[in-house]
Amino acid sequence: MSRMSVALRRAGVAVGLLLLVTSVACNHVNRDELVTDLDQLRTEISAEDAAINGRIDGVDARIDGVEARIDDLDRRQAETAERVEWLAEELEKLHTEFGVVVERLEGAIAFHVPVHFEFDSATIDEDETAVLDRFAGVYGEFYGNDLVTVEGFTDEAGSEEYNEQLGRRRAEEVRSYLTEVAGLEEQRVRAVSYGEQKERLVAPGEYGPNAGEVNRRVVIVIDEVSSDATVPVDGRR
Repeated sequence: MSRMSVALRRAGVAVGLLLLVTSVACNHVNRDELVTDLDQLRTEISAEDAAINGRIDGVDARIDGVEARIDDLDRRQAETAERVEWLAEELEKLHTEFGVVVERLEGAIAFHVPVHFEFDSATIDEDETAVLDRFAGVYGEFYGNDLVTVEGFTDEAGSEEYNEQLGRRRAEEVRSYLTEVAGLEEQRVRAVSYGEQKERLVAPGEYGPNAGEVNRRVVIVIDEVSSDATVPVDGRR
């Protein structure tokens, strides 16, 4: 009930009192009856005032609660915006410093890291571990509860069966580094192989000891299981 409604209601009560007194004066009502009636009116007015004030206090409390929730929402939105900006900066650093290509997928984000392998090898070169360390840092800060999938690839040399096995060895090698050296939780990182899958080749037709290195690679995919800090990223592949 608004303050205006309360004022009008009280004005009505005052009019009622005036009419009562006028009636008493005109009809010569007994003084004791008048006092009794007045006392009853005062009691009713006090009770109604208390009820009205209680409802007003309840409304005020609800308004305060809503304002507190709005303030909390504004605070969380500001924190999220700050983290999103920070994440965008870190992703840009991955791109500019290491050449990482970040690609937005449906329900996931793929990191095309510049980790390549020698022909018929699953060994990571020492000069390529820095990018894995940086990736692990970004993952730990922003995606620590999400599933990481390391995808292993090969060029077209060799049989499909052999390349599937080689791609898995490469993925397992990177997985081992991420969990044993870079500190990711083992249960959150898996390895899969796509071997020489034709539609995933970077440079079809390039393979062998002296070519096809761009095909002998890994891709690290973060499945967005529970992250609240991921942002859309334009693919630059």
